[in-house]
Amino acid sequence: MAWTEFTRAQHRRKTKRYPSDLTPEEWAVVRPLLPGRNRLGRPRQVKLRRVWDAIQYIAAAGQSRLTHGAAKPLRMQRK
Repeated sequence: MAWTEFTRAQHRRKTKRYPSDLTPEEWAVVRPLLPGRNRLGRPRQVKLRRVWDAIQYIAAAGQSRLTHGAAKPLRMQRK
């Protein structure tokens, strides 16, 4: 399927990536609480907002999603 202006508009995300992602207003509150840039060492390779969103996703998903395969009895797990 080729990307045309019609298909791009049809598949464009109109909302956040995940329900746990922050809105810009929420990020404005959280951002000052996180550590700033360190002059020593390497510069950051990732954005703090993405790290924060990932932490919130894991916290919102709960332990059941993280241990989905391990929660089953061993004989029921796929090998």
